[in-house]
Amino acid sequence: GLKSLPAVCANLYDEDGRQMLLAEALIECLMNGYYVEEADVDANFHSESIRRKIKKHLNDCALFAGKAQNYLDYRPTYPQPAIDLIFSLTKSPVLADIGSGTGKLSQLLVRRVNTLYAIEPNMQMRQTAEHLLSHNQNYVSIAASAEHTTLSDASVDIITVAEAYHWFDNEEAKAEFRRILKSNGYVVLLWNRFGGDRYDAEKEAINAKYRQPSASTYEERAISLFGVGNYQSAEFDNSMLQTYEEFLGGWSSASYIPREGTDGYVDFTKKVADLFHRHAKNGLIETTVQTVCFYGKLNI
Repeated sequence: GLKSLPAVCANLYDEDGRQMLLAEALIECLMNGYYVEEADVDANFHSESIRRKIKKHLNDCALFAGKAQNYLDYRPTYPQPAIDLIFSLTKSPVLADIGSGTGKLSQLLVRRVNTLYAIEPNMQMRQTAEHLLSHNQNYVSIAASAEHTTLSDASVDIITVAEAYHWFDNEEAKAEFRRILKSNGYVVLLWNRFGGDRYDAEKEAINAKYRQPSASTYEERAISLFGVGNYQSAEFDNSMLQTYEEFLGGWSSASYIPREGTDGYVDFTKKVADLFHRHAKNGLIETTVQTVCFYGKLNI
């Protein structure tokens, strides 16, 4: 909420307060497309908690830099039964799509909600979604993070998080979700889970060059939010046939894959092309995808 001028001015009279104000201004700049080196953060902020907060936002804002269009064009969407599940929880809700990215999920929700708040810290992804969806009067795009959404207390019926919860600070996000949810509100976590194809081992070997395997499963992430036994789950087939362009575009939209224009990206595309052409039939490759949903209420 808004702070009184005396409260803000009071921070000017001590070093910790000045650092906090500077950090808030810097975070606002990050959300509007600016960048700062981590070394400069370390050199100019003495508080470890402030440095950690700035770096969290720096990571959020830079994570998919240069990948917004590929993300929009080539990432799989979500099947209709998953959307129907969301609206079976509450009719015509006020909904917050947190970590909304390029609007992959928001565009499937916006026509069936009272208001949709799209919360996204990455400027490129947020602007891509705004170009797609801002003609909807009930669509509100907000430059903010999952841990600090800027929404009012008890203002939201449903929170959706698609492909993003693993990036959030669990404890801070949980506290924020509890704050903005109405007393009977729901959270729905969604991921598109790839796997079950004959080329899985080859694909994972390529991925292993660029990232470490995930330390936790989607279900473990759901448990960390809801608690054991405090949620329901559902799975829906979302498999697809992809051209080479779609296969490469979707894969390269991952945060850990090298950016286009780099030597690493050239090497990556060679490996992808080899895999594709060995497993494709008639110019298409079958990609097995399951949309997994975890949903429930947060116990206060």
